[in-house]
Amino acid sequence: MKALPPQTSLDLIHLFDTSSQPIFGNEGQRLLGIPAWELDKKYPDLSQSPLSDWLTTSGYAGVIEVDFDDEQVHVEIEEDNDPGLVGYRDPNTLQWKTVPLQDTVVRQVAEQSFLHSIADLLDIPQAQRNGISHPEIPGTLWLLGNARLGDGMHNQIWLVRNLESSLPEIVAALDAKGSTGLLLCTSKKHSDYINLPSGIALCSLADTVVQHLDDTCLDKDWLYRQILGTPDSSKKADFPIEFDRYSKTLVIRGKAPWVLKGDKQAKAVEYMYQQALKGRWELSPKEILAAAHGKGHTGGAKRLSSLFSSNVEWVDYIANPRRGIYSFNLS
Repeated sequence: MKALPPQTSLDLIHLFDTSSQPIFGNEGQRLLGIPAWELDKKYPDLSQSPLSDWLTTSGYAGVIEVDFDDEQVHVEIEEDNDPGLVGYRDPNTLQWKTVPLQDTVVRQVAEQSFLHSIADLLDIPQAQRNGISHPEIPGTLWLLGNARLGDGMHNQIWLVRNLESSLPEIVAALDAKGSTGLLLCTSKKHSDYINLPSGIALCSLADTVVQHLDDTCLDKDWLYRQILGTPDSSKKADFPIEFDRYSKTLVIRGKAPWVLKGDKQAKAVEYMYQQALKGRWELSPKEILAAAHGKGHTGGAKRLSSLFSSNVEWVDYIANPRRGIYSFNLS
């Protein structure tokens, strides 16, 4: 992972996090991984991307995603006379259609390669990596080893996936080990109300990636400050809102994360966020819509209510304090 550009590594972390999602297999089995149609949406040039070298095949899905009444639905697929094809009944026309078998492949990030790459970035000696091949909770919790993060001190480093859905088991495992140190979480967002055993600091792995370098590097000094409990202004710890461009998610302190629908909504909210960082909290709808549509674009939504019409929660996150002015709703 060291040789990857930072954004590619962030994509890889996200893929690893979602590699454990279940999907119905073509032989009735339960598969874990990311189906081809999801990968194609997010990474249309995946075959030319270094990300493809990190993926393995876990099987083939027993369903495929298709459009039906402007929604994405899953329909069951069946074998075709041609072994390279599978078929399904189109829910719109009820006609029989075939697609290449490869369009139903389910892939996942190679677990051992990924975990060892994180250990490499933290300079954890090979002799201390036994927990990678012997997970505390299979597919969920691994002890990467001890890393020197600051002041000559070595700290235990754990890595977790599916934190919130497996929280009781994770807490019990860490408690049983009497562990202290750092718990790196592969999900970008997690609840502020997670109670871990005393002495365990929780950090998002994506937040540790230094983004202004050409190659991937983890900010070990920042990690050390998290263990010490020292706030860091560079991570905007006191700022009441966060916006994650990758997942198109807005987080306002005290509210549930808000996932935007579509690029234009995300661009509008990202622009508002960037302006708020500069101290400009109140903006005109014209300015926000211009950011959403891009330079030189004509047409499209003329009102914010139209832009967010597919996302009824928007009024909980964006306020209209007075005529012609919009801002984040912090109340």
